[in-house]
Amino acid sequence: SAPGLIRISGFIEPHPEIQDSLVAKIDLRNQGYAEQAFPPIAVYFRNLSGQVTASRIFQPSEYLLGETRGYRSMPMNRNIQLELELLDPGEQSTSYELYIAN
Repeated sequence: SAPGLIRISGFIEPHPEIQDSLVAKIDLRNQGYAEQAFPPIAVYFRNLSGQVTASRIFQPSEYLLGETRGYRSMPMNRNIQLELELLDPGEQSTSYELYIAN
């Protein structure tokens, strides 16, 4: 996928059913003029000092499930909604970042 053409936004909250787990609810949007390949998605957790306490990179094969399973590329100007399950990194993690990985 072309850098800067895919916008990512979302939030992370406690998993409603699994203890010590979180769920990231993510919106991806292809802002380009052509279909794009689905990108890897990075999730980083940090402590108060800004040090990384946990991280994970999800490849498209790991997150294209359910309604998005059959997608081969990202359609233009359309939001794709994803949910990613994560282990809770603990209380030392005070912030998180979601971004497109390279």
